[in-house]
Amino acid sequence: MTELVSMSKKTVPNWRKTIEQMISKDEANFAIYHLGFNQGKEAVEMDGEKTDIDELKADALLAAVPSGETKLDVNIDDTIRISPQESKIDDDHFLAGYVAGVVSGLTDESYIARIREDHYEVVKPEEKVEGGLFEGQEKKEDVELEDLEPGKSYLIPDDVGSAQKAFDIFLNASEEGMPGLCFTEKFPSKLKERYPDISSPIFWLSTANGTEEVRTIEPENFSDEMLEISKAFLERKQGIFMLHGIDLLLSHLEFDTILETLQDIQNLNSEEKGIFLLAVDLGSIGRDNSKRLEAEFEIKGAEESKEACPECDSEFISDLSSCPVCGSDLLGKDEEGVNKAERTVGEKMTSIYNLIYRAEELEIDTRKSYQLVSQARGELKVGDIGEAERLLTDAIEDIFESIVTAVEDDILEDSEDFEDLDLVEKTRSLIHGLKESEEVGEDIDDLVEEMEELERSLSEEEPETREDKEEIEEEAEEVVDIDGEIEELEDLIEEEREEGAGEISDLIDDVEDVLEKGKEKGIELTDLEEELEEIEEDISERDKEENLDRLKDLREEGKASLKFIPIVSEIEKKIEEEGDGELEEYHAKLEELKEEFESGDMEGAIKKGEELRENVDMIIKMTEAEEEEEPVVYECPNCGAEIGEDENSCDNCGVVFEEEELEENEEEEKNIENLAEEALDEAKERLATLRGTKLGLGKLKRSVRRSNQAKKEAGYQEAKDFADEALKAGDDLEEILELCNEAEIKLAESVEKGLIKDEKSHESELERYKRATNIGVYGAVKENLEDLVKELEDLEKEDEGDRNIAKEVRGMIKYMKELHADIEKSGIELQKIEQYFEEAIPKVKAEAYEDAFEILSEGKEDLLGELDSELKDKIGSLRERLDGSDIEVGEDRVRIFIDEIEKIWESGEYKTALELLSKTSELIRKLKESKSEIERRILTVSQIIEDIENVGFDVEKEKGMLSDVREMDEVDELREEIEKIKTSLTAKLNDRIRREVEEAEERFKDVPHEKVSIMLNRLTRAELGRRGDNLGKMTWCWKKYRDLFEN
Repeated sequence: MTELVSMSKKTVPNWRKTIEQMISKDEANFAIYHLGFNQGKEAVEMDGEKTDIDELKADALLAAVPSGETKLDVNIDDTIRISPQESKIDDDHFLAGYVAGVVSGLTDESYIARIREDHYEVVKPEEKVEGGLFEGQEKKEDVELEDLEPGKSYLIPDDVGSAQKAFDIFLNASEEGMPGLCFTEKFPSKLKERYPDISSPIFWLSTANGTEEVRTIEPENFSDEMLEISKAFLERKQGIFMLHGIDLLLSHLEFDTILETLQDIQNLNSEEKGIFLLAVDLGSIGRDNSKRLEAEFEIKGAEESKEACPECDSEFISDLSSCPVCGSDLLGKDEEGVNKAERTVGEKMTSIYNLIYRAEELEIDTRKSYQLVSQARGELKVGDIGEAERLLTDAIEDIFESIVTAVEDDILEDSEDFEDLDLVEKTRSLIHGLKESEEVGEDIDDLVEEMEELERSLSEEEPETREDKEEIEEEAEEVVDIDGEIEELEDLIEEEREEGAGEISDLIDDVEDVLEKGKEKGIELTDLEEELEEIEEDISERDKEENLDRLKDLREEGKASLKFIPIVSEIEKKIEEEGDGELEEYHAKLEELKEEFESGDMEGAIKKGEELRENVDMIIKMTEAEEEEEPVVYECPNCGAEIGEDENSCDNCGVVFEEEELEENEEEEKNIENLAEEALDEAKERLATLRGTKLGLGKLKRSVRRSNQAKKEAGYQEAKDFADEALKAGDDLEEILELCNEAEIKLAESVEKGLIKDEKSHESELERYKRATNIGVYGAVKENLEDLVKELEDLEKEDEGDRNIAKEVRGMIKYMKELHADIEKSGIELQKIEQYFEEAIPKVKAEAYEDAFEILSEGKEDLLGELDSELKDKIGSLRERLDGSDIEVGEDRVRIFIDEIEKIWESGEYKTALELLSKTSELIRKLKESKSEIERRILTVSQIIEDIENVGFDVEKEKGMLSDVREMDEVDELREEIEKIKTSLTAKLNDRIRREVEEAEERFKDVPHEKVSIMLNRLTRAELGRRGDNLGKMTWCWKKYRDLFEN
């Protein structure tokens, strides 16, 4: 995985220079933005961990590979503002894309980044019809356009590339004062280069994500989004709008889907009195599709696109040398100056059109061939005969094999004559010979003629057969069948049965075709083959519908496997060949994709696989570029400055080196480099091993990233130091994992033996230790896990009779009474638990402590089960109260509390959860009673000050500031002053929480482990609040942490 700071300084500038020279500056900005976006998103998606806005700041900082030279300043309020500082990659569009990718990857939602003067503003993309899209376009009154009528939709046959006629009409309407809207397959800036006067909004048909400057529509979303945008445009402006790019849409969508959308747009346009232009190269979409479009639209400007044959009056696409219907010469015998090479290409083009028409009759998909021939026609227009011939050759390659296969199937289906089978082989040989033939146009004509003759011969019946058939038909007419009704019914039943059997047979053939294609490509589909055999064996015993469904699923799985398996194999091969440690992390991603494919989301897995392959290719290319660019440097043994490979003196201190000194220095550098690489490789292996363990790997990841960065910059000693830190963190985590596993085993054994009655509290304690690894307090976690394991071991050694069960019973009674009191305070009504006490107390008096403990444990379980259900209802009610109110100010604090209630409850801190429930309910009440936004703001910040003061902070300064706020009348001034109070409080808490985390191991030394787990949980949540710049969260969690610590 290539991180932001691991890229060479030259990589992005070199790419930008190349793209600007070859294409344009705007397209370079767009491409560099998406390079950054992909890098940022990939940097966080490899972990598979998602976050929410509350924890975004912390996770974004981790993802940014913080080092001494690179920093990310993340601020979150109404928007997300990110400022990369001292970054070695100085390109606004790359960095904007990078931070947008990081946020999108972490939140699993779509974000874009806007470039501002000193930061990048990360926001969700606006709805395509919002954000003032059509502002600034006002229609002049009484605009009349020649030959264009409001409410009409026009089909404009035009060149696939430029669509010159369509854009001329569109721009003319715009110049007359009519608002415009354009959907095109051309990149917006390229379109504006060709048509500088275009000022209307442009939507680019592309699979790329949009940016602030470039609006896009993905072809898969074309139907919904074009209709929505067109509707918004027409309702507001009643202008002219056009679509250019059907040939591109056809590579993603079925023609029927596109046609239905165009029909909907026609209807909408007719109602709203707009003008719709559809620019289409009819030669690129197929003859049948062209006819269907012509039937739907009023054609404008078609006289230049079509000609009529003087011999047969057939209409055809212009620029052909002969009529595709009757073959007449269209260039004219007396035409002078016709280039011989152009004539040859024109003849070849006509022959290929004939071949395509033949293919359409055989129901073969000819879209790609049409597009290739259409592009060849365009190249012929501008005189590039070589490119035209290349495109025509590609068209032949595309269509030949499909036609031959179709003809072979017809022959084999209609005849058992072995001579016909020889003819199939002969035809195939002819096909392969055509590819090398100089007379390819004539050879194609011969092939078409021979195939037509073959089909005619197969369709003709022998005279004897015809006569016999006629006799039978005459006799049948004379026979009167008294059981006709019954036989007719039997025939219907038989037809239905055969129909089902025929469909099953066709599906089996389809699956067998998939298996055969797999064998040809060297793809093993063993599971598919075995399942097909099972279906064929059991087919008579199973229900027809079940068979059909299974075979359809099998067919789809097979087709998807033929796409998916080669993608996975290619990625695995590239990773193995490269041997790059950064690519090793993709193994885990591949395994996830395989699981996703096997679970049934085959299309999703294929799409992600293609994206993964592109990312691997990009990393390989960038690595190669960096290896070429990085010069070899050494360190001066006298002053430590860098010296070049071929230099024999130091420019910094002037020392001249002997040959031996340079060799010695080189060998020492090489030795450190080897040690650093070994340590880094080992650390990466350790990281890969620990993924998926649910432990916090942040400390380990940071050290690995820093080591990798130092290595890239040739700081090998620093790289080794960071790698050693990573290995130490890895050792700690592996020990923690072993201790967790050991504790889980011993806990299960103790529960089974009846030595532990309260299993859930121990499980919660273990989970809290695991969560605490997120803030890197590995030492404290290890030490307390060791205490827990030892306690469980001692418990096993004790004789059951030696346990102080009486003390445990008394503790349970006390705990249940306190919990029940807290429940009543929270306003939750539950069944009384006196019955459990009434049953347990006589047992205690009789010293039957085991029985008493069992009764109380059952009571506790019932109490918590009922409470869990009631608590969820209560939380739902709080959310409804919040959603149904208009208390925007203070809402964030309430939502923090609600989220904390759920998390605290799940961790087993029942009393704390109930206390916070009461506090939250009271806060909502007070906020609702507040009469204004100012009162709510004051209430919220005063509660935060109170919480911080209660844990020992000096907040006199902030109290004074709040007192001044109460006297203010101006809302904007008040808001600004409250933000200053929050900033001041945040600074105080930030420093204290950070120090507490650093000193955690020392602080918890004399605290019982069962208390430490709860304290660590609260400290962890306070630290995560600090990292996310969430004052409300860190204030509450810090307060609860300090309360417990003091007690």
